[in-house]
Amino acid sequence: MEAMLEIAGVVTAYGKIEALKGVSLSANRGRITCLLGPNGAGKTTLMMTTAGVLKPRQGSIKLEGNELVGLSPARIVGNGVALVPENRLVFPQMSVRENLLAGAYQRNDSGEGRRRCRTDVCTLSASEGAPRAACRNAVRWRAANAGGGARADVASAASADG
Repeated sequence: MEAMLEIAGVVTAYGKIEALKGVSLSANRGRITCLLGPNGAGKTTLMMTTAGVLKPRQGSIKLEGNELVGLSPARIVGNGVALVPENRLVFPQMSVRENLLAGAYQRNDSGEGRRRCRTDVCTLSASEGAPRAACRNAVRWRAANAGGGARADVASAASADG
């Protein structure tokens, strides 16, 4: 099976401290891939490097055969990679619906997804497999008032590239 995401020999450092020292892994389409490790093992650093937030000193990160290293985070998002921070970051003063619309802004399809999102956020979220909690009362909830699980759903749904 061909890897959807291929990470090879990635070295990422914070100043002189190498947090990742030649990390390699692959994730296959249709499979669940899990990255586990203790605090300080480099899990977040690897995710931030994959998303383009951190630049590796060496190595390769390919998504469906296309190199991501050297691309801006915005271009990487446009290619379908999204980083959902564990602290469930949302725009707190915006409604859940507005957060989902902001997430749809970078979609790299023909624009149909953005049009669908503007007309029916809940239908889009459900059709893309986003959690239903992100849709409940989407027009009136302020993201800051949503519970932790619902906030996580909003963050995940907003980052989904449909």
